[in-house]
Amino acid sequence: MRSHSESIEDLAEMFNAGGPISVRKAELYLMSLEAIPADHLEMVVARIISTRKVAFLPTPGEIKDAYTDLMLGPPMPDERLRWVLDKHRELEREFDNAYFSKPVLQRGARGDYHPKPPVEFPDLVTAEAVRLCGWAELIHMDREYRAQFWSKKYALARESVAKRIQAGELRLSLPQPENVRQIKAVAS
Repeated sequence: MRSHSESIEDLAEMFNAGGPISVRKAELYLMSLEAIPADHLEMVVARIISTRKVAFLPTPGEIKDAYTDLMLGPPMPDERLRWVLDKHRELEREFDNAYFSKPVLQRGARGDYHPKPPVEFPDLVTAEAVRLCGWAELIHMDREYRAQFWSKKYALARESVAKRIQAGELRLSLPQPENVRQIKAVAS
């Protein structure tokens, strides 16, 4: 694993169109990027080096944006809304199964069901978007209005989570590709 300073040196070497950077600028870079774990920064720097199209050194803000995109993945408001609605149907089925499994005289009123948010979400952005929307409000909302409302709240949630990541308040593990198996080391 490379240190923060080695990653910054790689960036400065690769993107030197503005001339060499001063020691003070390197120190400021290190201070502004210290919230990013060193192994994550190394991966972000490698991605920037392989994809950046201009020869000028990226700003710390650009590096943090690249890091956030790496951690959060692409925005998927439609897919996550589908997850929320599917999860609600699943919770509703569980309630129905529990309700109808009781003897008739012990069931109580059917109207006691109130949609409650799940305990776990697929990611922090979805959890924050549901918090902003309100679980019950989102479920009972008009279909045509819901998609537009969700998209706006999802964008706000993504921005909020991104700021918390960039400020160092959240530390997430790097996303693992779902279609790649872990390679096991074999002693020779």
